[in-house]
Amino acid sequence: MEKELPLRPSSILILMSVGIMAFNFVGFIVSYVLFKEWSERSYYFSENAKNLMNFNLSFALYTFISGILVFLIIGIIIVPVLSILYFIFAIKGIIKYTNEMDYDYPLTIRFIK
Repeated sequence: MEKELPLRPSSILILMSVGIMAFNFVGFIVSYVLFKEWSERSYYFSENAKNLMNFNLSFALYTFISGILVFLIIGIIIVPVLSILYFIFAIKGIIKYTNEMDYDYPLTIRFIK
């Protein structure tokens, strides 16, 4: 059931994306609160917010594992590659949300269903 949101769902998703990119953990917490508060109001918002949160959780896990692998030298290569991929995928998501399109982030583990 679609209910009125204070902003367009795509605008909220863009703010969530930028917030997570800029403020990492704090941005994720704020995004999670927005998701819990407004997920029942819009199917578009709910599904894309889940994708966004799963994307960020996945890349946090990948970054953590890569940080450990730095001690085995391979992490020195993986960390910058992950950073570049994260930035590219996040910007692509923001562009999709600007056009009010759905976006399934690549390399994402579905933690939140």
